[in-house]
Amino acid sequence: MLAYLYLGTGSTALFSVMLGNAPYWLLIGMIFFGLALIMSSADSTISGFHSLFIIDLNRILPKLEESKLVVASRWLIVVISVLALIVASKGFSILYLFLLADLLCCAAAFPVFFGFYNARYQSYQALLSLIGGLVAGFIYFPLPGEPIAFLYESFLLATLVPVAISLVLLILPSKTVFDFSLITQTIKKLSN
Repeated sequence: MLAYLYLGTGSTALFSVMLGNAPYWLLIGMIFFGLALIMSSADSTISGFHSLFIIDLNRILPKLEESKLVVASRWLIVVISVLALIVASKGFSILYLFLLADLLCCAAAFPVFFGFYNARYQSYQALLSLIGGLVAGFIYFPLPGEPIAFLYESFLLATLVPVAISLVLLILPSKTVFDFSLITQTIKKLSN
C-alpha cells in the first residue's frame, strides 16, 4: 500500500519534501541559493527601472538637478518594491502571474512595434490600443483559482483588439508626424 503525502501545489512541492527530512544547514543553504536566483534577475530589473525613471523624470522635469533625479528614482523603486511585496504576500500562483504578464505583452506588442515604423502613430493612440487590448483580454481571462476555460480567446482578443483600435485611430487626421531622426539626436545627447 502506498502512503499519501500531501506536497502542496506544484510551486511548493520541493520545499514540502525538503522541510520534512533535510538537515538545517541544507535548508539555510537553500534560502541563500533561492535569494541568489531571485536577485540575479531582480537586479537587472531594478537597474532597468532606475534608468527609465531617471530618463522619464528628466523629460518631465527638465530643470530638476541630477542628484534629485537619482533620489526620486530610488523612491519610485521603493514604491514599486512595496507594491511587489503586497502582490507576493497574496500567494498568487507564479504561473498565473506569468500569464498576466503574457497578456500585457500580447496587448502591447502591436502598439509598440507599429509605433517604430509609422510616423503618424501617436503615443495616445498606442496607449488607447494597449488599454483596449487589456480590457478585451481581461473579459475572458480567468480569476485566480478559476478553471482556465477561455485562455486562448483571452490572448487572441488582447492581441487583435489593439491592431483594430490602432488602424481605426489612424483614420483620424493627424497634424503631427513623428521625426525619427529625433531619436538619434536624443541618444547622442544622452550618451555624451
